[in-house]
Amino acid sequence: MQETILTELALVILLGVIAAKVAEKFRIPTIVPLLLAGFIVGPQGFGLFDPALLGLSTVVAVMIFLPIIVFREGIYIDPAEIGEFRHSAFMFAVVMPIVTMLGITAMAHFLLGMPLFVSALLGAILAATDPSAVILIARRFRRGSKILSLIKVGACFDDAAAITLVNVAIAFALGTISFFEASAMFCKLFFGGLILGMAITVSFMKLIEYLKLEEHLTYLSIVLFVAVYSISETLGVSGIVACVVAGILVGRVLVDMERKGIDTAQMRGIWDALAFVGECLIFITLGAELDPNVLGSSVLLGLAFLAFFLVSRTLGSFCCTLRTPFSRGEKLFASFAGARGAVSAALAAFVSSYSIAGAEQVVGITMVVVFLSLFAISLSINPMAQKLLKLRPMPPEIEEYHALSSEHYLVGVALEELDLMFNEGRIDPELYKKLRDELRSQLKEIEERIAALGIKKEHLLPQTEKSIKRILLRKQLEALEHLKGHVPPSVVEKLARKLRRRMLELESSAE
Repeated sequence: MQETILTELALVILLGVIAAKVAEKFRIPTIVPLLLAGFIVGPQGFGLFDPALLGLSTVVAVMIFLPIIVFREGIYIDPAEIGEFRHSAFMFAVVMPIVTMLGITAMAHFLLGMPLFVSALLGAILAATDPSAVILIARRFRRGSKILSLIKVGACFDDAAAITLVNVAIAFALGTISFFEASAMFCKLFFGGLILGMAITVSFMKLIEYLKLEEHLTYLSIVLFVAVYSISETLGVSGIVACVVAGILVGRVLVDMERKGIDTAQMRGIWDALAFVGECLIFITLGAELDPNVLGSSVLLGLAFLAFFLVSRTLGSFCCTLRTPFSRGEKLFASFAGARGAVSAALAAFVSSYSIAGAEQVVGITMVVVFLSLFAISLSINPMAQKLLKLRPMPPEIEEYHALSSEHYLVGVALEELDLMFNEGRIDPELYKKLRDELRSQLKEIEERIAALGIKKEHLLPQTEKSIKRILLRKQLEALEHLKGHVPPSVVEKLARKLRRRMLELESSAE
């Protein structure tokens, strides 16, 4: 049994690596090959992978790995990027799923004649924007536009809102809860997770600073993650929300450490690896559980709900981004990028375990919407990003140039350090000469490879200028922090908004 479990895990990781390579080769998001791989090796395909042998299902995979994924993504979210758009982030995270649920409930009940409670369940389930799906899609354009940060923050938070709505809808269907109790439950889960995650993380980081344990933050971050999630769930608030907040606060600490010259690559690498395994298990399990018969019986209804969802989300994204400098294209992209995914599938499976009439129909419609949403959005996200965000995929030769130039810089740094060690008498002259020759040989080889690319320097100037402007704006924002306490707070805030707006315009400009 143990050997079987290890074999299944090894197969999942292998498939994940292959899927990542396929996605890189064909320039598509990793979700598509992961889902296909799960279906091909799953019970409906060759039968090489059975989630049940791992004790897995989509429900279990999401419950275990989604907190890891959102914590890891929180580490990469800079609060300064969305600080000016807190109102929009709240709207995306809370208001959007509620409006989506109400709209789908009304459509299912009044237009399609589905029972009210079943319609409410379907609306709550389809209100969940899958953060793992959106993160995988958006990661290709991490530095493309600040609208992506807003989308990811909303996706990380709004699944908690959707999960709460599903619990409320089930309670209504079973007749065990009132409207006011439902409102209190929602506030407790969402805002309780927000407050508790912040309190635990701030206290934990203060303790680490007091005990001078920053060098062990890589391993202590795992302790923090477990503590935040476990305590939140034990106290009856959303562990998912708490993990997102914890990740964002830890990410802020990492930025400060990097500014002091402390290497944080190991910690980021560990969470990248954990999230990668989680993403592979979620989407390969989802693909393995695909039943063509269930999909076939609900295709027409699924298409209708998907079309309604796209229209309602478009209207919602424009409302959520009122009074922001985002362009019309960025707002359209935000409405387009809201993939339904493993969270909705897991909620549908959760609902099916209750004795509620019509639950089977909810599962069928949900699975159609999930798979059509994931495939359609994943396959079209690149051209949509190019058209709406004015992003262009980096040509392979330009990407290779940046890789080589970065490697050239690193070797040069090593050579400077070697010269310093020799000048201070910390290295034997013979060893110094040997290592210097090796490093110079590496520099020469890199320079020859750069020359072989045949890239004209004028092709790199606009991108170089943009990078330098970005660095200068960030330096101004950092310098602005030093003015606090010396000038009125209103002046600092006004200048900060001005600089952030310039940064947004720079990120949103066509390359």
